[in-house]
Amino acid sequence: MGSDDSTVYALDAATGRLRWAYAAGGSVSEPAVAGSTVYIGSHDGRVLALDAATGRLRWTYTTGDMIDSSPAVARGTVYVGSEDNKVYALNAGS
Repeated sequence: MGSDDSTVYALDAATGRLRWAYAAGGSVSEPAVAGSTVYIGSHDGRVLALDAATGRLRWTYTTGDMIDSSPAVARGTVYVGSEDNKVYALNAGS
């Protein structure tokens, strides 16, 4: 789930228990999940790709300003809007 405390939380769907947490560095958007990756936008201007099972950072991309919108993923591309008035299309596997 997204959070204003700069942390991404993954909860077990069956029990509601915390599986992992990742400190993102800025308030985070609602996630997009595709395959085994969780994609997050952050107020520090970064798009984060996290391993869905472990929360380990796979990659990050820095935009020109903070990200309020949730990423969308389609056909191997992550789309996210930034407060720099741009929409970014990033390779989901980057």
